Amino acid sequence: MTIRLYVMPLEAGIGPELSHGPKYLSWRWDPDPSNNVGVSDWVPIYYGTFDWGLFAVEASALAHSSLAAKPDLQQIPADLDSIIGSAAARDTARSFLEAAAIPGNWIGINDTWRSVVRTVAGFMLFAQRYDGIRQKDNPGAPAFGSQIEGNLNVQWGSIPIGIRDAVVETGQSFGYDMSFIVDTTLVRSILKTLADMWGDQPVYMGLELFNGGQTFTV
Repeated sequence: MTIRLYVMPLEAGIGPELSHGPKYLSWRWDPDPSNNVGVSDWVPIYYGTFDWGLFAVEASALAHSSLAAKPDLQQIPADLDSIIGSAAARDTARSFLEAAAIPGNWIGINDTWRSVVRTVAGFMLFAQRYDGIRQKDNPGAPAFGSQIEGNLNVQWGSIPIGIRDAVVETGQSFGYDMSFIVDTTLVRSILKTLADMWGDQPVYMGLELFNGGQTFTV
């Protein structure tokens, strides 16, 4: 079996009120088991509390083929160091991410898939921290993804002050210098810069329990 990466939507579970899990993978509170491909060996990076995630999946070739056929997920090639290579592949990835409230128009045909994955992971890791801080200070606050959905081209100065403060607090909790933001900076530019600030640190996807004891990183 091999490990592949997917950006996949989540679905609400049949268990606890806030349970959400991958739409096409097996999980405890799956509301529609007949719709998944029967794979339970997976590890997520969730887009905060928004309904998307990046999933590392260990499965058979048949299961990967079944996942690839799903219309509402983005599969990542097995060779992460291969380049996007074509305008068609670039545009598909861009459109998919943008529709999921993830900035995507920065992707170029000479970028590697690894750089795409690492940047998407950077967006999601920031959203996780943001949602954690926001929920602590303001229980019931909307998820980061829902707040930026449709607002990627909004300028920083037009964002409510409470959200701006939470973004700055989140960035500073990572040790990031947030002084690059001015009133005219677009939301998408802010998020891309924050994702890039992750630098060359590895992104750990886990999988030790069913990957021969090896941690999968990108």
